[in-house]
Amino acid sequence: MTTMQRRPEAVGLSLALRLAVPLLILGAMASSAEADQRSDRRQVGHRVSRIHRDTTSHAERLAAVSAMFVGRRYQISPLGEGPLGSVDADPIARFDRFDCVTYVEQVMALAWFGKLDAAIAELQHIRYAAGQIRYGARKHIMMAQWIPQNIAAGFVRDISSSVAGGPVSYAELQLGERDFVSPLGRKLKLSRADRPLGTHRLPIIPVDRLGGLIGRIPHGTIITSIRAPRSGVPYRASHVGLVIDEGGKKVVRHAHRRRGRVVEQPLETFSREAQRWRRWPIVGFNLLAIAEHPPARPNRSKSSRSSR
Repeated sequence: MTTMQRRPEAVGLSLALRLAVPLLILGAMASSAEADQRSDRRQVGHRVSRIHRDTTSHAERLAAVSAMFVGRRYQISPLGEGPLGSVDADPIARFDRFDCVTYVEQVMALAWFGKLDAAIAELQHIRYAAGQIRYGARKHIMMAQWIPQNIAAGFVRDISSSVAGGPVSYAELQLGERDFVSPLGRKLKLSRADRPLGTHRLPIIPVDRLGGLIGRIPHGTIITSIRAPRSGVPYRASHVGLVIDEGGKKVVRHAHRRRGRVVEQPLETFSREAQRWRRWPIVGFNLLAIAEHPPARPNRSKSSRSSR
């Protein structure tokens, strides 16, 4: 029997097989990726447990945990609300890929807790208002949500003025309904009830002053780049990293989009590069100190803070 003479059921079976094979391959790839993430999570858990056992201070843990991920791949928005998420079904934690914000968030949580489950649970409070894992409750906008809400929650405190040694400048972000219907605003996919409308002010150190203040910036500082206001853009914070004392020098560890990975670079270099932006200039930096201990929560056991 020739190809043209095949029975209809044979042709149907052949077509079904051709369609099924790519799906099976994709399914196998997804299963392999999930298995890799589980394996990586176990390895990270073991390493974090050792770090908490072998160190005596939060500063040491911040240095060790942030160093663990240098070289890992960059991916924009690698975290979401998990498989049941209606907008973003990415996992609620992963340690193989980072963007600049999720790198800082996960280092914070892992430096506080030696048990991985406890760290991941705390991570949700860093990322979401009241720890409610819901896309609209996520702290999407640094100036309007992440920074002020995490200051209020006791995770961080602003140290911009103390590092400056005097008066600082202020950056303002004004958000109205039209900012969330602009092309970039629509990408946020925030319902009206979840939009942080209003005027949001943040102390900043001007970009041309940072280089002269490097020696005053404490180990473990979160440094956030603030850009000039731009029409149709509902945010001004464009990048975030961690300042670490390394071998007597200040370095910034951060997930770098253009380099495609988590990198470490001298803070002096980071400061000089910031002054070179022309199309959308960086006007200054906000500085935050991370709390040595996370804020107390009634349902958290004391033993979960460390495996030591």
